[in-house]
Order: sequence, then C-alpha cells, then structure tokens
Amino acid sequence: MTLNDITTQLYDLAVGGYFNREKFTKRRLRTVLACFLREEVGTRFTMEIALPDGWWLCEVTRGEHGYDYLIPDTREQEEVIWERIGH
Repeated sequence: MTLNDITTQLYDLAVGGYFNREKFTKRRLRTVLACFLREEVGTRFTMEIALPDGWWLCEVTRGEHGYDYLIPDTREQEEVIWERIGH
C-alpha cells in the first residue's frame, strides 16, 4: 500500500482521529508517519490508536513494496509488541 492508503485506513479506523492519546488530523498523521518511516530513520513505527474497544498499539512498517500496518487481535499479541519496544 502507499503511505496515503495507510494514512486513510488508519484515520478511518481511529475513533475521533485519536492517536497517541492526542487528536490528529489526517494530514498530521501522514506527516508523522512519513517522518518516522523515512529511509534515514527506520522501517517500523509503533503508536497507539483509539478503537471502539479501547487503546491499542498499531505498528506501521515500510518495506520494499510499500507500507503496511498491524493492529493486534488480542491483548496477548499486543503484549509481545510492548515487550519488543521495551515498555
């Protein structure tokens, strides 16, 4: 997917446009993702997203064929991400 595709999908999923416990515009979300996923910085960015059933971690990745995202299905899967990022 493109960065615009990822931005649109995540923004549409987020309750009220909330990420990392702050209200985002779609433009701000795209800017943040572009900044943290540029080649000099990294290929993975982890953030929180507000979903109807609460706050969840969301990982966005950049690969050679575009961008993708992962929102865990369970709190146990989310805990694995928390451990990986050292929280």
